[in-house]
Amino acid sequence: MNWSLVCSGCGAREAQHAPVGLCPACHQPFLAEFSGPAPRREDLRPRWDMWRYAPALPLLDGETPVSLGEGGTPLTEAPGLARELGVRRLWIKDEAVNPTAS
Repeated sequence: MNWSLVCSGCGAREAQHAPVGLCPACHQPFLAEFSGPAPRREDLRPRWDMWRYAPALPLLDGETPVSLGEGGTPLTEAPGLARELGVRRLWIKDEAVNPTAS
């Protein structure tokens, strides 16, 4: 998938490998703009972390993502808390099980 960095403020373009987050001209964030067909569902990798979406992310050719096994944290239903808060169902996302405990 081809992509480029485009300023969200003034539309300036930067090279893919430019280590920038903000446009030097107007100080607005760059956004990744994609061209070409979107990845098909079957192109996505059978993983549980965010890198299953690598075909749809703005990565440089040959760039290998590093993962500590983050992502895919469990959702736990909390019926007691749901009753206490007066809602029908409530689920809690347990991010504490990430490898960095963040």
